[in-house]
Amino acid sequence: MNLAYSSFNILIQILKEAGFEHYEISNFCKPGFYSRHNTSYWKNEKYLGIGPSAHSFDLKTRRWNVSSIAGYLKGMESGEPYSDSEILTEQDHYNDYIITGFAHGLGHFRSFHSIGVSGRLYSSFSENKGKIFAIGDTSKVPQE
Repeated sequence: MNLAYSSFNILIQILKEAGFEHYEISNFCKPGFYSRHNTSYWKNEKYLGIGPSAHSFDLKTRRWNVSSIAGYLKGMESGEPYSDSEILTEQDHYNDYIITGFAHGLGHFRSFHSIGVSGRLYSSFSENKGKIFAIGDTSKVPQE
């Protein structure tokens, strides 16, 4: 077992004993005090990112700014593009739904209707929810 893995597990235990909840991969908080920034993802809410590397979401499109400060400022000053975007498909919304549910680490899954997912994908989710609700612990997910 490597040092980083062991150290992280010790950190998780110490913080748990101190009353902190572990969520996502490396976040901790007192019960109910999750990052406001992160909860926008979990709740499928709009958010606006300003500055280099910032991301935005308007429920239909995801946009991200260039990471370079110089590139961002050049785009702002010249009117040249300084971001890229993608229009999300139904499959993208479904994937985000599953990923953010696991990342939250507390089984926080929104209703499918709230994210615009069809009956076909809902059926797929329902058929596989036993595997999905292993609460992100991949050691509990049956391997096929």
